[in-house]
Amino acid sequence: MIDCLQELVRGAISKTIRDCAKYPETVWLAGAPDGTVRRAADADPRIMVVKHRPPQEAPRLPAILHGRVSADAAATAGPQPPGLIDNTPNDRQMADDQADAEENQPALESGSSEERKAYETWAGKWMRWSQEELAAEPQRRLHRQLYRMAKKIEQDSDTFEVVLAVGLLQLGAARPSARVRRHIVTTPVTLTVEPASINVTVSLVPEHPGRLEDTDFLSESDGYTSELLGVVRSAVEDVALPPAVGPGGTGRALVGAAGFRSRPRTPVRPNNRPAPRSHR
Repeated sequence: MIDCLQELVRGAISKTIRDCAKYPETVWLAGAPDGTVRRAADADPRIMVVKHRPPQEAPRLPAILHGRVSADAAATAGPQPPGLIDNTPNDRQMADDQADAEENQPALESGSSEERKAYETWAGKWMRWSQEELAAEPQRRLHRQLYRMAKKIEQDSDTFEVVLAVGLLQLGAARPSARVRRHIVTTPVTLTVEPASINVTVSLVPEHPGRLEDTDFLSESDGYTSELLGVVRSAVEDVALPPAVGPGGTGRALVGAAGFRSRPRTPVRPNNRPAPRSHR
């Protein structure tokens, strides 16, 4: 009896989500970095393995360039290396030092040449470092998000879960608040953090069938009745979803959402492709 009352209370306070953008976390598999999502059609339950790639330190500035290149800019990856800071003296200083400058012109030219040579050597190393850092950033963002989701589940598994969501359904409406953009089929997944490497592995739960969630967020006001998907329901509930995501799987996603065990808490959505619209 107590269990039944708990489920009733949970159902009463949970808010129906009709737009997947309102989930706390969503990972679109089509947007994952190349090589992250497994494509092999085999029995391996893993969907993706995202490695931890800590930031690499920028090339050290030569001593001759200290004060000539911004230290903050030199430590930040970007499309172009930071330029040399103009340290030309002001007019008064130029007038005061003009005689000395003329006498020491060969030495100044030599120093300028050394600075330029040191800068060009350093800038080449910096560009290679920057390109690698910028290329690694999408994977780092994905890793940070999955790691955050894994820790959330670890701390609050009763109200947070991650699921693989497929079949993106989109229905228009006059009022934006009444529009629907949510996946209709989900299946739970696990997020495992390897202690030694901090790599995150996302896997399907073996032998776990999918769940058709049409009645969770669709109603007669949407022109919908559960009989419309009766055949689909039987197929979904009897067959486990395959882990592999082929070239056409642009609408699948991993989703993380607050909720209860009887509700999808955090879906992972694989494809961005909407399901066929229903006709009223």
